[in-house]
Amino acid sequence: MKRLEGNVTIITGGGKGIGYGLAEAFAREGSNLVITGRTLSRLESAKERLEAAYGVEVLPIVADGADEEAIKNVVAKAIEKFGKINTLVNNAQV
Repeated sequence: MKRLEGNVTIITGGGKGIGYGLAEAFAREGSNLVITGRTLSRLESAKERLEAAYGVEVLPIVADGADEEAIKNVVAKAIEKFGKINTLVNNAQV
């Protein structure tokens, strides 16, 4: 069993760079992911790669971390999809 199996992690800026690297690390340990960013195509590409490589579920959501309503939406969608949130990694710059 992986250390984070069954967990849910939100990673802002999770579609590229350091955020994607963090997403890989959490996925490798079995955590399902919610990744946010500003470009849907980049998030969807990251979702496909992470799910194929690590067998986790990934929910990509377009959101700007400077927009409070967008962040509330991310939390609501994460709870709706997974029923919980275990970890938040605020990687995106605001």
